[in-house]
Amino acid sequence: MDQQRPLLMQLENCYELLKVAQNTVERTVLKIPLMPAKSQTKNCGVFASIYVAKQLRGCFGKPFPDPHQSLEELIQEISVEAATDPRFPPITREDLPSLTMELSFLTTPQPITVDQIRLGVHGLIVEQEGKTSVFLPKVATDKNWDVETLLNKLCLKAELHEDAWKKGAALSSFQVQVVKN
Repeated sequence: MDQQRPLLMQLENCYELLKVAQNTVERTVLKIPLMPAKSQTKNCGVFASIYVAKQLRGCFGKPFPDPHQSLEELIQEISVEAATDPRFPPITREDLPSLTMELSFLTTPQPITVDQIRLGVHGLIVEQEGKTSVFLPKVATDKNWDVETLLNKLCLKAELHEDAWKKGAALSSFQVQVVKN
């Protein structure tokens, strides 16, 4: 894979899409219907991460976009999912003033071997037996994991045995372009 982080789209477009994500989260929390999505021609995998007072409060994304769904529709969908992520306390009206968002736009996932993994650069996907899990590139560095720990945790997240990556599970990697407010 290329050693540099990719520029998937113009930054002004990314920030427009970040506004869509923020608006979607606010409308979801306030129970206001969403605005109709505009058509966007370029589509890629995207993750939305929501923070309240700098603490992660929701994260959801799709590494493989639906080719029939516009990028703006995808961002609305994942923003709603992130805002209602059951792994975290619900986001409330009182949380909105301290809420920040991050969108991670993904390159197309490519097969990768363990020795090619670069922590903090590669996001990873593991797949086996119809089970899949994904970690964004920052997960390993935020948690100070080495490659083996990252792969073990990735497999456990997919509800596989922790060493499934040593026993034939498919590994793919991607890089991200991140925008945040």
